[in-house]
Amino acid sequence: MQNAHLNTSRSLIYANPSIAEIVRSMFSSDAELDPGLQQSRKLGLIQDPGINVSSHGYRIQVNEVSADASRLTIAVKVTDRFGKPVLQGFNWEQISIKDERGNEIGLGRFGSGNSGVDVFTYIYKGELTSPTITVESRIDKIKETKGNWKFSFPVDLTQADSLTTVDELNEHYVTPEGLTIQIDKLTHTPSGVKFELTTSLSQQARNKVPANMEEMQKLMFHFEDEQGNIISQVNGMHSISMLAGATSKRTEQGIHWVYTFIDLPYDSQHVKMVLDGYSIPEKSEGSVVIYPSRLNKENAVFSNSGDKVWFNAFKITQDPDQQAAIAAGVIENQEAKSAGVVKIKGKYMNIANPAVDQWQAIDDKGNKYPIEFRGTRDLDKKTLDGSFIIKGLSYTPTKLTLIRSIIDRYYSDVQWSFDLPKGKPIPGLENNEPIKYWEDILPDR
Repeated sequence: MQNAHLNTSRSLIYANPSIAEIVRSMFSSDAELDPGLQQSRKLGLIQDPGINVSSHGYRIQVNEVSADASRLTIAVKVTDRFGKPVLQGFNWEQISIKDERGNEIGLGRFGSGNSGVDVFTYIYKGELTSPTITVESRIDKIKETKGNWKFSFPVDLTQADSLTTVDELNEHYVTPEGLTIQIDKLTHTPSGVKFELTTSLSQQARNKVPANMEEMQKLMFHFEDEQGNIISQVNGMHSISMLAGATSKRTEQGIHWVYTFIDLPYDSQHVKMVLDGYSIPEKSEGSVVIYPSRLNKENAVFSNSGDKVWFNAFKITQDPDQQAAIAAGVIENQEAKSAGVVKIKGKYMNIANPAVDQWQAIDDKGNKYPIEFRGTRDLDKKTLDGSFIIKGLSYTPTKLTLIRSIIDRYYSDVQWSFDLPKGKPIPGLENNEPIKYWEDILPDR
């Protein structure tokens, strides 16, 4: 067994991969097109930490890392004892990004990679405070094989920082319902763009929001070019999105948001930001009374705030979540827990996010039961199809009162847009033609 723990003072090699190396690289011909990474590569910012760790027949190699103040992207090549690529073979959350004090600063997402490597992108939880960050692996299992593939290496941001520009902004809007949006700044780095803003609520609007749920709000907005074509959309139904991820943090001013994009070509063309709407959790008292034994013949209908839910069948059964956990081997067979299962179909004007909407059931004896949704949600058609699981209900009551206590309220009565300032091209990319990237990904118009 071989293990590698790299000293954090080790210098990195800035590399331009050869044609042979590109075969298994985040720049291979079948890799997902990423204009920000292409720009980093053009500027010679792809670092090679030279990681090569073997254990129990599996080898992990890391030879490509792109990092700047927007994001860090890493290509991880895993091969078996025969040299065959192994994709998605380990828990990618076992790779961490840390600052100079050892604090974890990266929020990761799995990239699609290609036929030879897995590609992971990490955005940052806050502002970077050091020109060096550390990538650390705690990988201890590949497929079903346990082993030791731990490693760490430093990533130098100095060169990328010298090519980074910041545009301070002061755009401001207050929605009719009392949400204030303050645009703070744009940060243009070789691999992407950070768009920062702060939202806050009037006292009247805050009174509607349950405690500790303000950060569950979502802004819906898009960027468009001079012809009105959508370049990228955030939290919308459009398929075009160059968003790498978003983070939020509560501050004295409100909720500070950082949206990180893999590209936003405001340095080469006219770009406008357009607000489409927003959603936010609000207290609700919508309710419906159902008679479980009659549902097969008489459907009940919940109608509230523009949303409708039809209830059309009821049964008492073993809790479906417990059944699924036993079947998956997550828990051993144990005493069955009961639940009421109500078949539903829903049509929504609001967001109907099961992670936000909260329901409870009250039986004819006054007992309360939590409700969880299981099924499918069509974001485009704004429909739900599935079941309400009434946790702990063990008998068929004469009647049940179902109450939606929290609603993911959607507001679209907004009218606001503004032009992004013309960005300064990054040295070395002055004659870049990013529009070619967009022509490759955007549908024909």
